[in-house]
Amino acid sequence: MYRAAIKYLLFNHGGLLVPTAHREIRIKGIPVWILTVTLRYPTGHEGYVGDLLYDGETFTFLTEQSAMGERVRRIASDPERDRKWNGLQASALQATEG
Repeated sequence: MYRAAIKYLLFNHGGLLVPTAHREIRIKGIPVWILTVTLRYPTGHEGYVGDLLYDGETFTFLTEQSAMGERVRRIASDPERDRKWNGLQASALQATEG
């Protein structure tokens, strides 16, 4: 299930959205999964974006696109993200200078 979710998110929504948790529920006796979708930067900075429903064949976002867009904007504009990125760049420069 996670592999399918990763592929779906990568090919349809870009490489920074990842499934980070799931729970199984039953709808009319049929098992379906709700996956937590997180925006995760390579620096480790991350934040909750929304929920994704998977019925074994199809993925459907349960969270409205406008709410997800606002969450992504908030995560991207967080000063902590910039601090982590700047720290990563500084450590990479120090490693190449030594």
